[in-house]
Amino acid sequence: MKRLLFKTLGLILVISAMGCVPSLHQLYTEETLTFDEALIGTWSDDDSTWKFEKESEKQYKLTMTDGEGKIGKFETHLVQIGDHRYLDLYPLEPDLSENDFYKGHLIPSHTFMQLRQIEPHLQLSPMGPGAIENLLEENPSAVKHEVVQNSIVLTAQPEQLQAFIKKYHAYEDLFGEADDMDRVQ
Repeated sequence: MKRLLFKTLGLILVISAMGCVPSLHQLYTEETLTFDEALIGTWSDDDSTWKFEKESEKQYKLTMTDGEGKIGKFETHLVQIGDHRYLDLYPLEPDLSENDFYKGHLIPSHTFMQLRQIEPHLQLSPMGPGAIENLLEENPSAVKHEVVQNSIVLTAQPEQLQAFIKKYHAYEDLFGEADDMDRVQ
């Protein structure tokens, strides 16, 4: 059991190490969901390709392929909070060869990115672990969270997450540098 717990915690640490802050809850509520047809399509930079497809009226399916050809698939929602838009990414069930008992110990999480623009280049900025860490050192009650093996995991409900982002969206690199991605024809 301990080994499985450490593997689960390891998954959260991997997400955090990749420059993302995991959240147990989604960012969106029904009122803040939006959809932009312009996002649909395939976008690429030097390291990866992101393909957005319309899954439903207010949901995308994102297939992300890294530079090594490894694929990750996500349920993705576009969220409007004030004047800013954000993506909420949630992993679809991975193709794991482990048994169901093992899979039951993996905790999927949401990650958030600010959508700065779609045209002429898609610009996405991930929520930065360093900025969250600094903000929470200054104000530990800014957002509900837990520290798991030195990594922050957000535990706030969607409305609380939205209020947090609305208040702190401009805080010193809360959402880091934007990567430019070009549309693939």
